Amino acid sequence: MNDIDLLPTDIDEDLRTNVRALLAARASASDVSRVYDDPGFDVPAVDAGLFDELELAGLVIPEADGGDGAGLSAAGTVASEIGRTAAPSLFLSSAVVASRVVFRAAAAERRTGADGPAHKLLRRLATDGTTAALAIDVTARKWTGSLHVTANTAGPSAADDPLEPGATVELIGIVHGVADAHRAGLLVVPARTVGGALVIAVAEAADAQVAVFPSLDETRRLSEVKFAGIRGRVIAVGDGAQRALERALIDTLAVLACEQSGIVDSALDIGLQYVKERRQFGRTIGSYQAIKHRFADAWIAANQLRAAAVAAVRTVDASDAGTVSRSDAAIAVRTASAYAKAQTSRIVEEILQFHGGNGMTWEFPVHLLLKRAKLDEVMLGGAEAQRDALGRLVDL
Repeated sequence: MNDIDLLPTDIDEDLRTNVRALLAARASASDVSRVYDDPGFDVPAVDAGLFDELELAGLVIPEADGGDGAGLSAAGTVASEIGRTAAPSLFLSSAVVASRVVFRAAAAERRTGADGPAHKLLRRLATDGTTAALAIDVTARKWTGSLHVTANTAGPSAADDPLEPGATVELIGIVHGVADAHRAGLLVVPARTVGGALVIAVAEAADAQVAVFPSLDETRRLSEVKFAGIRGRVIAVGDGAQRALERALIDTLAVLACEQSGIVDSALDIGLQYVKERRQFGRTIGSYQAIKHRFADAWIAANQLRAAAVAAVRTVDASDAGTVSRSDAAIAVRTASAYAKAQTSRIVEEILQFHGGNGMTWEFPVHLLLKRAKLDEVMLGGAEAQRDALGRLVDL
């Protein structure tokens, strides 16, 4: 594997500065906490700032398709800042997850030179304010399409007809635990035909029945999505669809690790301020050696997590550029994800313990970070699932 530079670039720092300033103004802890009392509360217009003002909807979409072509490293920078505030945002669901599935689905079109439905959808996501969510259970370890969703072409002999990108299909079934489906304009749906063929289709979210249900983290709400024979358009089929899902899963895990790194960094900042101010028995609690040792251990883990997350997104970018193999990129991502999923909640829990009972009150925002950390921990499989996948990659 080529050496990956972990130092921030000027572009990364400029992006981070702009996103952090926007979230500081629009996603304060008091704003984010309001979501738990009023799930419809717009915090306040976070996505309007990210997508319209900073124009980040097409961050990972190629310039040829109307995007910025910035790659996963830039997306990781944005995700880490969102993690710092646990802000409600469609950025991960739409600008990363759905966009990378469509981007990967367009690979076959790029090889043939065709300008098919995947490219057209990429342009919509990048330029016209369209948002999307991937219709898959967020706890699924693999994106195989083998869910309670089937796709059948219209017509009496449709089940036996081969599908091609651009074909119209009917989507039937239910997917549980879909993130941000209630706010997305489109649903990207992995599904299987009656004959077992894998397809990725795109449907209007308004045509599906989306029922939001309560979850630990109300800033990234989960839904049950029912497809009662609604129409969708195929953007990938067969092996191309499978490769698109597998590679987009790796992309998502890399960016998710960056979000987890941001959660931890924010928790450490909050914890440091608290232990320097909170007094017990006539002295600040941060002066006690036991607190110092625990904080130092958390700080070391946070720095290791940050380095692993940055290495993951940059290795994927290097793989896309052809300078690193796909297997090396997958190894870097699974390594970062396994560590992030094992450490993020543990570190935030440690910081919350420093607060004592105050940590679970609305006066202190650390519990908001813990809720996001707990959801991220189980998204796309926990630490054990990532270690299992990593072991297979390195032949253990």
